[in-house]
Amino acid sequence: MQLSTLALLALCALACGPVGPFPGGRLGGAPGPDDVRSWEFAEDEDQIQVETRPEDPHSVNTWFVGLGSDLYVPTSMILGPKDPSERSWVAHVLADPEVRIRVGDLVYERIATRVEDPDEYAAARRALEQRYDLDPAERDASREVWIFRMDPRPARGVALLAPFKKELQTALREGMAQGIPEAITACRVRAPEIARTHSQDGVRVGRTSHRLRNPANAPPAWVAPLLAAYVADPSARAAKTVTIDDGRAGYVEPIVAQGLCLACHGSALAPEVSARIGELYPDDQAVGFASGDLRGLFWVEYPTARGR
Repeated sequence: MQLSTLALLALCALACGPVGPFPGGRLGGAPGPDDVRSWEFAEDEDQIQVETRPEDPHSVNTWFVGLGSDLYVPTSMILGPKDPSERSWVAHVLADPEVRIRVGDLVYERIATRVEDPDEYAAARRALEQRYDLDPAERDASREVWIFRMDPRPARGVALLAPFKKELQTALREGMAQGIPEAITACRVRAPEIARTHSQDGVRVGRTSHRLRNPANAPPAWVAPLLAAYVADPSARAAKTVTIDDGRAGYVEPIVAQGLCLACHGSALAPEVSARIGELYPDDQAVGFASGDLRGLFWVEYPTARGR
C-alpha cells in the first residue's frame, strides 16, 4: 500500500519534528548553550521550531525575532485562530511553560514567558512586523496577538539548590561558633547528611572542587567538564544549566573563596586547624586559595517534565 505525500509528511512530522504546517513530535538536535548573548546568528532563519507539552512532545514551526539576548515568539499574526489560547502549542504553554526551541541545528531548553510589559511588547511586535514585512496599518483589530519571551531555565536549579546551600551555611556558622577545628569536624559529619536530605524525588545535590578535601565529593560525570571549563577561564563566574540526557537537567554555581573560607582553605592555616584537617582528611588538596579564587562548584541534577 502506497502512502500519499501528505500522509508521508505527517508521519515524518510526528517522528522528526514539524514539517510545514504539520505539527511534529520531539525535536532532535545538539544542545544549545543556556547563555545566549545575542540571537543575531539566527537572522538567516525564516522560522524556528518550538516544542511544548513535555510529557507528549508537540512541536510547531513559528515566526520569531531576536532582540539582543532575548528571543520572542508570537502567536498567529495573520492566519489561524484569532484567540491565541485556541492554538494547541499556546494551550500547552499555559499548562506547562517548559519548552524546547530549535534554532538551526541546536536545541535550547527554555521557559516561555508571556510578555506583559507594554513597552517590551511594543518593541517586540514592532521588530516582528519589520522582520516579516507586515504593515501595522493593516492589523486585524479582531486578532489578539500574544508574544512569548523564551527565557533560560536556571530558575529551577537555583530553587532546588537554595535550601541545600542555606542548611550548609547554618551548619558552618554553628560549627564556627565552637572554633574552627570543631567546625571542620562538624562539616565532615553534617555536610554529607545535608546532601542526602536534599537528594530525593529524583533530585541530587552536592559540592565538588578541582582541589578536593573529601574524595567523596568528586564531580559527577556531567559536572567534570563544566568544572574544567571554569578552571580554564578564571574570569568565568556565571551559573550554567545543561541537559544531561533525555529527561534530566543539571545546574552548577561557582563557589568563590571569601575571607571566612581562608581560615580552612587559605595558605596560612593555624597549627590546630592544619592538625585537624590532616587527621580527618589525610589526602587534602583544598588549601592555598586566595580571596576571589574559584574554590569549586555547587551542583544539582533533577528530572525535567519529560523525565517525571
